[in-house]
Amino acid sequence: MLAGWGNRALSVAAAHADLIAFTGAGTDANGKLTLADSAATVERIDHVRALLGERTVEFNLLVQAVVAPEERSAATDYLADNLPPDFSGDLEDLPVVLFGTPDQIADTLRERRKTFGFNYITVLEHNMEKLAPVIALLRGE
Repeated sequence: MLAGWGNRALSVAAAHADLIAFTGAGTDANGKLTLADSAATVERIDHVRALLGERTVEFNLLVQAVVAPEERSAATDYLADNLPPDFSGDLEDLPVVLFGTPDQIADTLRERRKTFGFNYITVLEHNMEKLAPVIALLRGE
């Protein structure tokens, strides 16, 4: 498995990895993390698919935040500093953020599997407990 978002990292991953992990965020010249929206995510996936040619790999997404319904307002404020400069959409258009109840998040992950082709997701340690009920819902799919 190799992970990245930029051209260099994804080129190496496409050449050598059996599992490619997309970080879902890039950094600007100052090192500030900027979360990617769906359009940017599709662009990165298409870039990798073009590099892969006939090679088949699996895709992973690093989920940056798992947000319960009662945390939405606080999460919106927290994420505001990491939104793309021209972002005017809904936060739910950020593939690296999962919003809702376990059932809603499971549905979101099913949809993202269809849309983006993600076989796996990775969550940061502080999100593990929130995702546990979702894992139970998706087990075996």
